[in-house]
Amino acid sequence: MDDDNDGIFSIAILDDEETAQQTKDREARTALSEDAFQALRQTYEPKRENGELHKALVLPLPKVVSKPEALAAVQAVEELYFYRRFEEAAQLAENIIAQRGGLDTETVELLRDYEARSRRRASGTALGKMAM
Repeated sequence: MDDDNDGIFSIAILDDEETAQQTKDREARTALSEDAFQALRQTYEPKRENGELHKALVLPLPKVVSKPEALAAVQAVEELYFYRRFEEAAQLAENIIAQRGGLDTETVELLRDYEARSRRRASGTALGKMAM
């Protein structure tokens, strides 16, 4: 068998020059000068999640819902649930399901689950409810 053909031992090995060039290209694409970094640092504001994702949610949802839009809807409900705002979480989930738009079945089922859990927690019938 000829090793130069497409045999099992035909493995391409990168030259050090090619690897160095790829590293330089990546650095040039992602690197900031010190001045640019300091300017960015002065204006940078971290994103803070404080239970208000539902305010940024655009309803009604379009007829074709992208995966990020569907995730944003679920995350808004999850955030309200996390902050123990169960009535609001249940109401938001109900509103999203009612106007459904182009949500996939799995997302709708997840929203129904959050709606049911939120309603149980809001009424105090959830198992393992913590005393406040």
